[in-house]
Amino acid sequence: MSDNKTEPGTSKITTGLSSNVCIINRQLNVRPFEATLNRDETANRWEKWLQNVERQFQYFGITEPELRKDGLIIYGGQTLADLEQTLPEVPDEDGGDNVYTKLVNKLNKHFLLKKNKDFARFQFGNLKQESEESLVSYFTRVKDVARKCGFQNEDEVIRDHLIKTMINNGIRIKAMRRIGPSMKY
Repeated sequence: MSDNKTEPGTSKITTGLSSNVCIINRQLNVRPFEATLNRDETANRWEKWLQNVERQFQYFGITEPELRKDGLIIYGGQTLADLEQTLPEVPDEDGGDNVYTKLVNKLNKHFLLKKNKDFARFQFGNLKQESEESLVSYFTRVKDVARKCGFQNEDEVIRDHLIKTMINNGIRIKAMRRIGPSMKY
């Protein structure tokens, strides 16, 4: 009895002469990584780009460290290929001794800024909604900065900050009414 299941990114072909020939088609949809002159922007781009690539690796069932490393370099473009060759090795902190984890750690050290919780909280406290910015856009921006702050209850802090700084007073009043009755002073 043959198994009719196929893995993501694969297809089965059955002919009269042979059975179950498996053709693997792994075509990731990834643009090369592009760094900018702005270190904050580059760090954000790197985090999002890496998350996208790893999601696609998972979807297509690419689990072998060597294949993941090669995929990262190939789809990352010449910048990542050059950095893979030139950046010094990073001491292994995660216990990840495979080639993919080592490369990601090396690139993270290069692209990501050293975390400064105090500075992130300063930035968070100074965020204000721009006049033409939608509330959804503003929420996304606030959430991105809040992730770097290490708040105990991030959702509450974000909610409180949005209520204090959003432009639309009608939404502010509705939000305060919704949380207000349960609060005791």
